[in-house]
Amino acid sequence: MQERYSRQREAILSYLKSTKIHPSAETVYLQIKKDIPNISLGTVYRNLAWLRESGDIIQISMPEGAERYDGETRQHHHIMCTSCGRVDDIFEDLIPLLDYKAGVLSGYTSVGHNLHFNGLCPDCAGKS
Repeated sequence: MQERYSRQREAILSYLKSTKIHPSAETVYLQIKKDIPNISLGTVYRNLAWLRESGDIIQISMPEGAERYDGETRQHHHIMCTSCGRVDDIFEDLIPLLDYKAGVLSGYTSVGHNLHFNGLCPDCAGKS
């Protein structure tokens, strides 16, 4: 995807690459607005979509609530807190044969997966 340089897009990508919190578009907007006061929420959404389509970021669909974004594009999984909504990364390949077995069972030749775990984060688990 070739498009001209965008200062806003570069700022959004830089922020997402620097954080581990998996922010929503609104959180990205509030962060970027500190450095680019005239940026609009619509511009943030458009640039997030462009970055997602170009493979520079990952969009995480949340069961309830806003989509979240991740600047880490290496293959990994996510674990989400069912209480506070925190999202963390898991880089261990927990199921090395999953893609192969899915392909064999389904007849598909190219199989990938998106795996999300749910549970209580350490902070929320400590409260209960």
